[in-house]
Amino acid sequence: MNEFAAQHPILVVALPKIVVVLFVLLTALAYPLFICVLALGVILFFLFFLLPRLEALLASLGGRLPPSTQLLVALSNFVLHYGIFVATAAAVAALGWWQWRRTPAGRAATDAWLLRAPLTGALALRVTVLNFSHTLAILLENGITTAEALRLAERTVDNTAMRRVLRGATDRVLEGEGLSRSLARTAVFPPLMLDRLAVGEQTGSLAPSLRDIAADYREDLTGWLQNFTRIVSTAVLIFAFSFVAFLAYAIVSAVFQVSASFKF
Repeated sequence: MNEFAAQHPILVVALPKIVVVLFVLLTALAYPLFICVLALGVILFFLFFLLPRLEALLASLGGRLPPSTQLLVALSNFVLHYGIFVATAAAVAALGWWQWRRTPAGRAATDAWLLRAPLTGALALRVTVLNFSHTLAILLENGITTAEALRLAERTVDNTAMRRVLRGATDRVLEGEGLSRSLARTAVFPPLMLDRLAVGEQTGSLAPSLRDIAADYREDLTGWLQNFTRIVSTAVLIFAFSFVAFLAYAIVSAVFQVSASFKF
């Protein structure tokens, strides 16, 4: 463990924050994912096992499927005949996008887009502020020079667009500009964080201020993830239950149609 820490100091510093984020996200989405898998199994059972038999039974009796069941049958036929092509096209598109993202130009373009998008941008900003302030505080408290600490803190930022912004701010700090003023010129960091950082610079307590900022943003990030996953969970559950309810209605309608076909 000591050897790993010596070889990957930045990863060791950032690892606790990454684990917290992943743990909150996975635990919040575990139940919705379970419901989705269960609902998918019910849907597949209805589409590929029960509906074809009801359709064949009604056809033999000369009956006609209700509109809701006809829609499900059409969906089932589409998935049976064209589902493999749709899945293949989606997989090829995803693989092509991933390969393009691995190139420098693709990584820069996608990171810039993720930074501008509403949800991913808010998440990237919170994670960046947390990683940057926490890492910089630890490095400064351990006697590392400000210039070296800033360069090392940049490496905790995964988004290349944000890392480029921080690199420019670091260059200005090395030229003699204050850290808070340099970060303010990026037009990325929140004003409240910059004000607290400026107070820490003026009072000579930059590292404690950064640690307090990191603690606040850790709580903010955790709360943001919990609210986000709560909204996503609710939306997923509503969609899954609504679709299953529609399937049940279509099946019941078909059953009543079959029952009516026996009345001569």
